Amino acid sequence: MRNRTMRNKILAILAFISIATSLQASENSSVGCVRLGYIQDLLPAYKVATSSYQSFAKQIAGPLEDKYQDFVDKSFAYAKDRETMTDATKNKKDAELKHLSSEMQALERIAASKRKELFDPIDRKIRQAIEKVAQERGYRCILLKNEHVVYASKECDISDLVLETLKDEEVSSTQEKDTAE
Repeated sequence: MRNRTMRNKILAILAFISIATSLQASENSSVGCVRLGYIQDLLPAYKVATSSYQSFAKQIAGPLEDKYQDFVDKSFAYAKDRETMTDATKNKKDAELKHLSSEMQALERIAASKRKELFDPIDRKIRQAIEKVAQERGYRCILLKNEHVVYASKECDISDLVLETLKDEEVSSTQEKDTAE
């Protein structure tokens, strides 16, 4: 796992260098960056989605934890007593463990689906705003400012411009709703 992480970091750095080099060769090249966490933290819709998801997660955390503990307990008991069990008992215990596993996976899928339902529309709007700012300002490449971007000047950071675009779109959609009513 550690080798995979190191390899991914090296590939990310090489990709960044490759992009930066190719963009630098172009006369009108312009690379920008965006701080996604900063944008998300300042969006009221993201805060509402986060709160809703946390509330939902608390509701399923208990049942998921109970099923997980039950699975662990039954797995240990099965492993300990397996040698003395009849084939019929082994089959019954296997089926129980498979059933518990599928119940846990179902709860995890429900949580992932809820997260997608809450955050995907917001993430889509953020992406659209990033693209709009990039096109309007002539950026050829926008990088996500994270641990892989070692340095980016303030002039490259379009995060505040993206926030302005999102706020402008929110205001215009509110005005459209008001005139429609």
